Amino acid sequence: MRILALTHVFPRSADDPSAPFLLTWARALLAAGVDVGVVAPHDAGLPARQTVAGVPVRLARYAPDRAERLAYRGEMHQIARTPAGPPLVASLVASLAGRLRAQARLGRPDVVAVHWWMPGAIAARLARVDAPVVLTAHGTDVALLESEPRLAPLARWALAGVDRVEAVSSDLAERLARATGRVADAVNPMPLDAGWLAEPAPPRARAADRPLEVLAAGRMVPEKGFADLLEAARRVPVPVRVTLVGDGPERGRLEQLAEALGVHARLPGRLAPDALHAAYAAADVVVQPSHREGFGLVAAEALARGVPVVATDSGGARDVLDAGELVPVGDVAALADRLAAVAADPLAARERAARHGPRVRALLAPAAAAERTLAGFHAVT
Repeated sequence: MRILALTHVFPRSADDPSAPFLLTWARALLAAGVDVGVVAPHDAGLPARQTVAGVPVRLARYAPDRAERLAYRGEMHQIARTPAGPPLVASLVASLAGRLRAQARLGRPDVVAVHWWMPGAIAARLARVDAPVVLTAHGTDVALLESEPRLAPLARWALAGVDRVEAVSSDLAERLARATGRVADAVNPMPLDAGWLAEPAPPRARAADRPLEVLAAGRMVPEKGFADLLEAARRVPVPVRVTLVGDGPERGRLEQLAEALGVHARLPGRLAPDALHAAYAAADVVVQPSHREGFGLVAAEALARGVPVVATDSGGARDVLDAGELVPVGDVAALADRLAAVAADPLAARERAARHGPRVRALLAPAAAAERTLAGFHAVT
């Protein structure tokens, strides 16, 4: 089977933290015997085509190097709202559509696999490729529609050109149906790379005088709830040390907030995969305090490694944790209580995490994701 994938972000190298799950997904399909190619936006300094960890990628240039700032930075929707944004978005969509059309003529794919309706499904419909189109909807897809309901007609038009829709979580599938009327055909979460799937190491004892090591990770924007976490850490009755991994427009404000609250916090920025795995291993608890979450990737990564998780009921986490284990969104007191409970009985917290680990590792193994994906492809061919 020949698959041509279209996405507005794809890792530019094997250790690029930009949507690394897509590289894991593509490599899982390659391992399953599928011929996979990717069309993605160009970025400054990149060639027109490259191979990333065995995956061939054709890059669509949409502006001069200095102006190619829509992709890979997590700010596409914010930039789109600036005066210069709409022409740049239009150029990106047109460039992706043209490159997809050209690559489809060369490779004659059996399926076009699109990630994100904006801009992917729009570009795919404009390209008029003679192959079925399967769309995978991610968190920002639905969040965009919920924050900008006027885009719903455009989304419905784009989805009308799609033969099959999959969502990465059951929550996203429900929200997509409410926003567009299009019911997802399946839930298909993206895989974790092999580094998360090894059997977790035995838990280490926490000395009574050592701070509770709390880890959170993600883009530093308000909806991730990191400010709630810092406020909760201040209320825990034992010493707490918080590590916030990632970057984004809120990073400076979070540093200032931690200082104002007197919370010992470290913000190392983005971490390479090995360093990120080490950060999870060093944590006593991983917190996902999101106000809105498409999947529950951070929670899933932690559970796969046997690390206790405290997460809000923000949507995607329902697929990896039981509803009764989730904290109400924005409830700082409840977050603090859960962190205090982990500090008081770390062994019980580890045991709860261990109960989820095998299921999460089985669900998010690359081979399992490839099997689900191929089932969806075969349904439309």
